[in-house]
Amino acid sequence: YGEGVRIFLQLGVGSLPGFVSDCLAGRPHLAESVVSDVRAGAEQWARLTSSLFAAGIEMDAGALAGGSKREPFDLELGVPLVRLPPMIQGSMDRDLVEERTGDPVVDACLTTLEEARTAARQVLDAFQQSSPPTEISPVVLAPTRRSLLFSVDNEPAWIDHTFFRQPEGWADMEDRYPVVPLTGLFEVLRTEAESVSRQKVVEIHGIRARKWLAVHPPVELDIVSTPHDSGELHVDVGGFTEGTCRLAEAYDPWQNSPLELEGEPLTFPLAVDDLYPDRWMFHGPAYQGIVELSELRSDGIRGVLKVGDAPGALLDNAGQLLGLWVMCTEENDRLAMPVQVKSIAFHGPHPEPETEVVCTVRVTRCGPREVIADMECRIQGDLWVRIQGWEDWRFETDERLWPMLQFPERHLLAEPVDTAVMRMDLRRRSKRSLADLARRFLRSAERKRWEEMKGARAKDWLAGRIAAIDAVRSLLMDEGISEVFPVQVQISNDASGAPLVSLPAEWGEVNVSLSHKDGLALAQARRQGGVGVDVEKIEVRTPGFVSLALTPEEQALLPKDDTGEWVTRAWCAKEVVGKSKKTGLAFAPKSWVLEATHASHIQVNGEWVETQVFGEYALAWLKRGDS
Repeated sequence: YGEGVRIFLQLGVGSLPGFVSDCLAGRPHLAESVVSDVRAGAEQWARLTSSLFAAGIEMDAGALAGGSKREPFDLELGVPLVRLPPMIQGSMDRDLVEERTGDPVVDACLTTLEEARTAARQVLDAFQQSSPPTEISPVVLAPTRRSLLFSVDNEPAWIDHTFFRQPEGWADMEDRYPVVPLTGLFEVLRTEAESVSRQKVVEIHGIRARKWLAVHPPVELDIVSTPHDSGELHVDVGGFTEGTCRLAEAYDPWQNSPLELEGEPLTFPLAVDDLYPDRWMFHGPAYQGIVELSELRSDGIRGVLKVGDAPGALLDNAGQLLGLWVMCTEENDRLAMPVQVKSIAFHGPHPEPETEVVCTVRVTRCGPREVIADMECRIQGDLWVRIQGWEDWRFETDERLWPMLQFPERHLLAEPVDTAVMRMDLRRRSKRSLADLARRFLRSAERKRWEEMKGARAKDWLAGRIAAIDAVRSLLMDEGISEVFPVQVQISNDASGAPLVSLPAEWGEVNVSLSHKDGLALAQARRQGGVGVDVEKIEVRTPGFVSLALTPEEQALLPKDDTGEWVTRAWCAKEVVGKSKKTGLAFAPKSWVLEATHASHIQVNGEWVETQVFGEYALAWLKRGDS
């Protein structure tokens, strides 16, 4: 491209043009295959030449239309003509049994001719005895629109496709977030197109998912089908998912060579029996279809799937294999979810439940935010479906978030800085990651409140809630309560704004304090006694602020090496003690007397406060009486 090339042609089949287009996204170019594994030769040739013409290449239209004349020439066969005895001429009109000569070649030829004549007569007799064929009128497609209700009541299997695991028997289904799998929407596209056209869908292409379709509370969507001049049918599912269906009277029986993996062999970090119990996948029983992990390589994965009853379960299992490949080969951002598919070509009807299907996933691109793969599913060696350009987006995960996604009741997301004192840093989290965390930590009512907040305030508030929830969970786990889901800890505020903790009655009462600044939060939890934390950005304070906050005697107690840092630490220490007394500074910071310092500790009104520098921020929390 840097040397001026703008047209890239692949002589064979494969995903190379797609790779070129991915690399050159947004820049003018043409990437096309001369032949196709999903189109007939003439159709692909017309597509190619039309594309080249549109790109400005001079074309010989006469030659393309077959109008050019070529001189005849002799074809050298390389072997002499085989001439059969005259007795065979006209053999289709007489009985050949009596004409056998004993020559094995001639007799074999006569036998073949007799079998052919018998078969021809049987076909002709059957045709003559049958009634004249009924003329089939071509199907004329028209735009259609109908509504369809999506809910877990209509399809209970979607309860097994919930993103967020909650306590057993959790009453609020919305907190579990049941979602129609994208592959379930493939089924809606296919079923709708076949219902409208009375033909088979042999390919769906241009599939795009705009957002997750959550089904609690129930949602009613318009399914809109729009015919194209090409005879294809575009189907849109309520603005959530769309795709264009290619239709035919019968499936294409053409078979391509199997999809091969050629990368470096790798070792699976788990056994297939541990895949779902160890929650590498979030799916419930209706979507647990991977029964064998056959091969893992640097460029893909192969496994065996067992067909389930749930809508879209089989192709969802194929997508799970791609997600598992990401989990096995990447250290961060290991959660991958599908967003679009270039094409799905069907070569037969959907297999029956319990059928075993061999699925191969070959990864063509693994970028920092997306992973793209081609897939195929075969049944006893026969191709059922070929998928090109299946694209997943990779969601943010790290060494703390990943185990919390698998077992939220056992792992904390916020980082411990002391006993039941937790720090949560959301400063670099994307909006998409924040929305995911809000669903993992907040109940539906709290989540709606958070969704109404804007910008920095929303990030601050969520960081504070996560830090406080994990501080309480840390305290409970230290006491021997091994499993505490985030939604089982609810944080609210009293009339003065101080945080309150709501827990199941058998867990007793817990006090908590939280503070946040710029998306960084700190929280402390205790059963009894005061709690207090504070977070402030370290800045060079004006002389007026310093004289307001600290007496000359207090200033003299602070180290002289970094005045801005230690003034901020001292201010935080006073805030902490004020919070622990449930009064705050009460607009009188000097009434809270800084009495002593020791290393990173500061004593205020008889209470010791631990202070810590975290990047550009000072953190402070009340020390326990026994520490």
